[in-house]
Amino acid sequence: MAWLPLAVVGLFLVRGVFNFFNDYCTTYLSGSLVDRIRREMFAKMMRLPSSYYSGNAGGRLVSRVLERRGTDYRSGIQRHHRDCQRRRQRRRIARSADVPSTGS
Repeated sequence: MAWLPLAVVGLFLVRGVFNFFNDYCTTYLSGSLVDRIRREMFAKMMRLPSSYYSGNAGGRLVSRVLERRGTDYRSGIQRHHRDCQRRRQRRRIARSADVPSTGS
């Protein structure tokens, strides 16, 4: 029974390491996705006819692509990921509550 506190601490450490890697991977993937979307948008903007730019300010278009859209995508991806994690955790809690105790 003396090992129980160490096991609990060990489980929390393992959970912390996995949470760190989970957050790191999520941030990396969302950043690479935003980068890819920006590159595709830039390529599309380069293919537009010059008449399109006479009706729209170039600085405004670039600002919209680089600033606002990137943060919208990233926050949406991270929000979706957090929601999925919360749903998984709720399911785990519900499953553990449904398990009958073996009792003494």
